Amino acid sequence: MSSGNMQLYAEVSSMRLSYLRARDPSIINFNAPRLPLPVNLENRYSDDDNNKIDKEAEEEEERSDHLSVFLRIKNGVPFKDLYEIDGCNLVCNSPEGSYSTRNMKVGNQLKKIYTFTKIFGPEDRQVDVFNYMVKPKVLRFINGQNSTLFTYGVSGSGKTFTIVGTADEPGIIPRALEYIFRTIKGVGFKDDIKPLPAQQVRQMSKEEVLNASRDKATLLNASFLDKHFHAEQYRKMQQSLIDEPVAHLEVASDVYVSIWVSFAEIYNEYIYDLLQLPQKNKEKPKLRLGCTKYGTYIKQLTSINVQSGVEAYQILQFGINNLKYASTALNCHSSRSHSIFTIKMVQWKKNSDVCISTINFCDLAGSERLKKTGNVGDRLKESNNINISLLVLGRCIENIRAGQKMNQMKSKPIPFRESKLTRLFQNALMGFEDMNIIININPSLGMFDESQHALNFAAIAQQIISIEKPIRMVRNRFSEMLQKQDGPTAVQLRSVSDEEFDRIQNELQRIQDQNIELQLQMNQMQAEHYEEIQSTVDEATVRFRNIWENRIKQVKERAEYDLQALRQQYEEKIREMQEDVIEISSDEEPDERDNMLKDAENCVKDLQTQVRQLQNENELLCIRILELEEKEAKLEEQLLAYHQTLPLLADTDISNENSEDEGGTY
Repeated sequence: MSSGNMQLYAEVSSMRLSYLRARDPSIINFNAPRLPLPVNLENRYSDDDNNKIDKEAEEEEERSDHLSVFLRIKNGVPFKDLYEIDGCNLVCNSPEGSYSTRNMKVGNQLKKIYTFTKIFGPEDRQVDVFNYMVKPKVLRFINGQNSTLFTYGVSGSGKTFTIVGTADEPGIIPRALEYIFRTIKGVGFKDDIKPLPAQQVRQMSKEEVLNASRDKATLLNASFLDKHFHAEQYRKMQQSLIDEPVAHLEVASDVYVSIWVSFAEIYNEYIYDLLQLPQKNKEKPKLRLGCTKYGTYIKQLTSINVQSGVEAYQILQFGINNLKYASTALNCHSSRSHSIFTIKMVQWKKNSDVCISTINFCDLAGSERLKKTGNVGDRLKESNNINISLLVLGRCIENIRAGQKMNQMKSKPIPFRESKLTRLFQNALMGFEDMNIIININPSLGMFDESQHALNFAAIAQQIISIEKPIRMVRNRFSEMLQKQDGPTAVQLRSVSDEEFDRIQNELQRIQDQNIELQLQMNQMQAEHYEEIQSTVDEATVRFRNIWENRIKQVKERAEYDLQALRQQYEEKIREMQEDVIEISSDEEPDERDNMLKDAENCVKDLQTQVRQLQNENELLCIRILELEEKEAKLEEQLLAYHQTLPLLADTDISNENSEDEGGTY
C-alpha cells in the first residue's frame, strides 16, 4: 500500500465511518461537504457609480413598460392628516385603531408609500383626468390599437363619477365619444360593415342595415329615456369642449369607418345586455361567454352602429338606466354590478385590409365590508359576489406579477376562469393589450382600511409588464372580396416602380378626360332624344284628343238631332189631333164626339208613352256621353303617365346605345 493510500485510510479510520451503516442524523449536518458559494466578481470590483446609473436606467425602462396605474382622490373630504401627496408618491399615515396598526405598540405610527403613474388630487377636474390619461388611449384606438380602462375602488369613492360624470362635469366616456367623432370628422361612414367577435368583419345586407336602424331608433325613442334632455346635455358639453384641441387626420376619400357601441353588466356573476328593452314579467336573458384564439367575448351582445357623438351618448344613457343600483350605508346610489361600455371601430381603405380596434371602459363595482354597509338579503348576496369577483381579479394580478418576475408565466396557476370579469379581460390583464387602472379612494378616516386594500391592489398591478403587440390587419373573405372588386392590394401597389406609376397616372388622366368627353356627348344625345320623343308624344296626344273630341261631338249632335226630330213629330201630331177634336166638337153628334174624344185621349196616352220612351233613350244617350267623357279622362291620364316616362325611356335608349357602343369597342 502506498504512502498516500495509507494516509487516506488513517483519516477514514480516525473518523470512524461505516459503509454498512449510515451515520447518525444531525441537525447541523455534521461532516457534510459544503460547496463554495459563487461570487460575482463584476459586482464586487466594478465602479459603484456606473452600477447606480445602469440600475436607474434599467428601472426607468422597466417602469415605462409597466402597467399604468393612476390615483384619484375624492373631492370634499379633508385628508392632510392621513395622506400626503409627494409628486407621484402617496404617503399614508396609519391612524390609531386601523387594521394596519393592530400589532404595533401604542403611540407608534406606521407610514406606507405608494407610487403611481400620476396622482389626481381633489383639485383636479374631469378634463385634467381625460387629457392626461384617456386622450392618448383614444388616439391609439383611432390608430388601430386596443385599450382597456378600469376604475377600481371602494363603494362611494367616485368611480362612476370619473367614468360617466354628470351633465355639468362629463366623465371620460362622454369626452372620449366627443373626441373620437371630432377627430374623424370628414371621414366617410359605412353602416354595412359589422365587426365580429373573432377579429373578423361581415358586410350586412340592405335588410340587415334597415333592421339595425330600426333597433337603434327604438332605443333612442324609448319611453323612459328623455331623448331631448340628453341631447341638450350633450350639446351643452360640446359647447364647453369646443375650445379643446383634437387630433387632425389626413382624410382620404377612399377611407371609411364604422363605429359600434355595446354595453353589458356582470351582476351576481351573470352577464346581461344593457341595450335591450326591458320586458314586463320577463327576466332578462343571461348571456354566455365565447372563446376564440384572439380572446374571450360575450355571445349575442347587442351592438349599435352610431354615426355621431350624440347618438352614442344617448345609447350610453339608455344602458345606464338599465344598470343595477341600490342604496347602502356607504352610498345612496351604489352600483351593484360591473359595467362594461365598449367602442369598436372598423377602418377600411380601398385596396387594403380591414383594421379593427376596441376600447373598453369598465366601471368595477365597489368593494364593501359588511359591518360598514350593513347589507342583508339581496344586498348581502350582491356584496359577496362583488367581493369574490374583485378577489379573483387581485389573485390574477398577483400571480401574473409573480410569473413575470420569474420569467415563466406558468409558475403559478392564474385563476382566470373563476370569474366572468377576469375571463373577459384575460388578454389585457396578461399585458397583451394596453390597459390602464385608475384607483379611486375616499380619503375619510372611516374608509382608511378599505382604501388600503385598493392601494395594495394598485401596488401589485403596477408591477405587471405590458407586452406591446403590433396592429393586426384583418384579412378575411370580406377584405379579399373588396380587393378583388377594387384592384390590387397595398403590397402590390408599393412594389410598382416610379416609371410604371407615372405611366399608370398618365393613363388614368387620359381615361378621365375621355370619360368627361363621353359624358358631354351622352348629355347631348340625351337632350336630342328627349326632344324627339317629346315632339312625338305631343303629336300623339293632340291626335288622340282630336279623335275623341270629334267622336263625342258627333254623338252629341246625333242625339240632339234625333231628339229635335221626335219633338217636332209629336208636336205636329198633337196639333193635328187638337184640330180634329175642334172639328168633331162642332160637326158630329155627342156620341160620336165622345168616341172621338176617347180615341184622341188614347192617342195622347200613346204619344205620352212614346215621349217617355224617348226620354229614357235620351237619358241612356247622356249616360253613354258620360262614359265617353270618362274614357277620355282616363286616356288623358294614360297620356300624362306616358309623358312622364319619356325621360326614363330616353335614358334606356341612350344606355342601350352606349352598351352597344361599348360592346363594339371591346
